[in-house]
Amino acid sequence: MRTLTRVGLFAAMLALGAFALPSPAAANSSSGCSGFDGRWQTTWAGGMVTKMRITGTQGTYSFKGGTLSGRRSAGVFFGTYYQNDGGGSGHFHFWLSNSGNSFSGWYATAAHPDTHIAWKGACLGP
Repeated sequence: MRTLTRVGLFAAMLALGAFALPSPAAANSSSGCSGFDGRWQTTWAGGMVTKMRITGTQGTYSFKGGTLSGRRSAGVFFGTYYQNDGGGSGHFHFWLSNSGNSFSGWYATAAHPDTHIAWKGACLGP
C-alpha cells in the first residue's frame, strides 16, 4: 500500500509540473533573445565591437553595412557574410551557449577561407 501512495503522489506531482524543466525558449526569453533571434553586441578580429540583429536565417551588423545569410540547426548558425560598403565577404559559423545569452564562433574571408578569426556575441535583448 505504501508503494501505491508514493507512486500516486509522484504521478500527481508530475501532472502538476513539479518536475518540469524549463524549455530552451523559456530560458532564452529571460535574457531577451530567443535562440539566435535578437540584438547582439559582438566582438571580433581582436577587439572590434559591432551591433548585430539576427532574425531567422538573416542578420545585419553595423560594420560596413554587413549582412548575414545562412542556416540554423540545433544551436548553430552558419552561412555567409557580406559587407555592403566594400569590406568584402566570406563565411561564418556561430555556436549558441547553453544559456542562450551568448555565442562564440568564427568568420573567414573569401580571400582566406581556411583562416578562422574569432567572433563572439552577447545578447542585448529582443
